[in-house]
Amino acid sequence: MRSSASLRIKLVTSAGLCLLLTSVLIVAYSVYAMRTEAHKAHAQDIEMAKQTGGILADQYARQIQARCDVGMDAARSLAQIFVGAREKKVEFDLDRDEAGSILKAV
Repeated sequence: MRSSASLRIKLVTSAGLCLLLTSVLIVAYSVYAMRTEAHKAHAQDIEMAKQTGGILADQYARQIQARCDVGMDAARSLAQIFVGAREKKVEFDLDRDEAGSILKAV
């Protein structure tokens, strides 16, 4: 009878250890798989953020460029007017004070 109980204890202990080892392996693999997926997701999120940031930067740059172009076009037009006023062919007499008044009005 004693050997029967001893055999049962050995079998139950062996089965328990196998179950524990299997559980530990499953948990360890799950942790590894989740960590790997988390790193992949993190890398994808970083890449997406870079792309989104680049797109937003391009949009803002175009808006700023458009605002600057409006002012630069006006400045170039006014510069051409003043260059034309200085030429002798044009019968338009513009002195310094008048030019300053025009610039103040604009």
